[in-house]
Amino acid sequence: MPLIKQFALICITLFLSACVEDLAPENKDLRKDSSFEIQISENFSISTTDGDTLNLDDELASYDAVVLYFTMWCSTCSAHMDEIDAKQDDYPNVKFLMVDFVSGSISQSKNSQRDNAYNHMTTLVDNNDLLQDRYKGKMASTIIINSQHEILFNEVYKSLLYEKLDAL
Repeated sequence: MPLIKQFALICITLFLSACVEDLAPENKDLRKDSSFEIQISENFSISTTDGDTLNLDDELASYDAVVLYFTMWCSTCSAHMDEIDAKQDDYPNVKFLMVDFVSGSISQSKNSQRDNAYNHMTTLVDNNDLLQDRYKGKMASTIIINSQHEILFNEVYKSLLYEKLDAL
């Protein structure tokens, strides 16, 4: 019996440590090739947890920018998403989108979204790693794409995000 408890403790510790791997992020661009001053994002279409398909071109036709936030539904991501949620009204011309890159299916992603009380936020289901591969997304990666498809920000979440949005 003690062996089972030790094993369970080790598993829980490993699981929890995966969510806090980057609590002190550095100013590091996450894109594959960040040697260019301006990079352009290609259009994409991706499923949402509502079963709809979201198209980047359509969103950028309606908003000055789109913000993508990569979530693992952990406590760190929850804290970031709470802050994003609280600040959305300050940026009415910016579309904030959560990117679930870990759940694997629309139904699993919808369950994670519901279980974490984020039903009111648009969540993209990156079950084919389209966005994760394109933007080198990982836990708490945050991307700003302006209406000209320029990638203005691609870093781990931090308050600098709002400085960039204020400059739009």
